[in-house]
Amino acid sequence: MKKTVLAGACMLLAGSVAARDAVPGVGVREAAGESHLVLSAAARALSALETTVPEAVEVPLRTRRFGRVLPIAELRRAIADVRAREAVLNAHTAVVRTLDSRVDEVARWAAKGDRTLVRERAALGLEASRARAELTLHSVALERARAQLVQQWGAQFASADGDPSLFAHLSPPTLQLVSFKAPRVSGALSIARDAPGASARSARLLGPAPMTDGAQPAWLASVDDGELQPGMVVDVWIDAGSGVLRGLRLPASALVWYAGRRWFYAETAPSEFVRRAFEPLAADGDLLVAPDAVAPGEQVVVRGAQALLAEELRAHIPDEDDD
Repeated sequence: MKKTVLAGACMLLAGSVAARDAVPGVGVREAAGESHLVLSAAARALSALETTVPEAVEVPLRTRRFGRVLPIAELRRAIADVRAREAVLNAHTAVVRTLDSRVDEVARWAAKGDRTLVRERAALGLEASRARAELTLHSVALERARAQLVQQWGAQFASADGDPSLFAHLSPPTLQLVSFKAPRVSGALSIARDAPGASARSARLLGPAPMTDGAQPAWLASVDDGELQPGMVVDVWIDAGSGVLRGLRLPASALVWYAGRRWFYAETAPSEFVRRAFEPLAADGDLLVAPDAVAPGEQVVVRGAQALLAEELRAHIPDEDDD
């Protein structure tokens, strides 16, 4: 971006009445339904305004959804509990199979007339019955833990036969879990903190999330962002798949708040400024405006916009000597 830096003190545009009286030359004129703030050469020379030509960019078409960061530590504990119970169940299953094989073997020898094995067979049978009872208890406990995991987090996490890379994917300490709603998800995901200027990070779709109501389907995604905390609201951007969005990117410093919305100042002619409403395009958190929001040859104020707003509002206040 080509920048024009106008050096000087900030006396006039800092908002003091004394500075304005000492250096006259701030006026407002109406043209084409817009209020033009006009600075004299002296006023402009004393200003500290910085202007720039906004950057023309192309970004992928995206759909914005709101998401919420979930406590991934709870998911990790639930998965670990299920997998531990699966390991215990497998161990008990192996014990029962060993005992059953031993009982069958002893029974075959007893059938051949070896009476000394009758008592051993009875003892082994009793031990096998107890092992099967314990196996049943462990199986019930596992199914209960799986059901809770499915109910809270989704079926994709509830089986040891699932994707091993999924469990490994969840291990990094900076990884965060995000829940969001969307009719469908067919494109790449990115997630950004719900804050001005927050950059989006690539995210991975983990699968459907349990439905909490009858509205849109819910989804779970993961993103590697150690600054996120459970409970935070985030922006989830879903690629539309094709096409691009063309616009002009404004720096965050160009925006000012007034009357409950954001504005920026465009320099339409030398030392002549117009305040325009900031109407962002539906892009990935960028401060983008439509290409025609700034005409060719116009520049945007990126330093001193707040001072311009103060001068514009002051110019509409009648002087005390006015009748």
